[in-house]
Amino acid sequence: MRLFSIVLITLFAVMLGFANAAYTAEGIKVGSIDAQRVLNESKKANESAKSVEDFAKGKEKLLENDKKELEKLDEEYQKQLSILSPEARKQKEEQIKKKFEEFQKKRASLSDEVRKKNAEVSKTFGEKIETIVKNIGKKEGFTLIVEKRGLMYSPDDFYPLDLTDRIIKEIDLQK
Repeated sequence: MRLFSIVLITLFAVMLGFANAAYTAEGIKVGSIDAQRVLNESKKANESAKSVEDFAKGKEKLLENDKKELEKLDEEYQKQLSILSPEARKQKEEQIKKKFEEFQKKRASLSDEVRKKNAEVSKTFGEKIETIVKNIGKKEGFTLIVEKRGLMYSPDDFYPLDLTDRIIKEIDLQK
């Protein structure tokens, strides 16, 4: 059974190799992009990152009042610690603990909102890159456009087909 599988796979590979002469080395046009460079250098990518950063700062400001209130409660507790009865001390500690837990829940919720916003912005930006790459690929007859970081090897003369600068320009021209 194993020998049969090996023979079938080998036969399939041979058939693929001879099936279409259009995919010989001369007929293949391959381009590459450096997606990380697009993210680093594109004005639109920087604007998107800034919008997420501003969103996160806005959410952090929502926590400021709760944080100050928690600090104030703790300060009061520390000042009154020596004069509080054991029962009053326990009530204050429970009050502070409850406020702290509420603060932690709110912080986690807001952090989750920021993660979702970041994922949404990243997805939208990724879709823009993908659309531009597909359009260039179709328009200019590329067989394949690969992400440069995924390449294990390419000859030096391969880099003239680097489309990164064009992708950055086209993304920045979009609204």
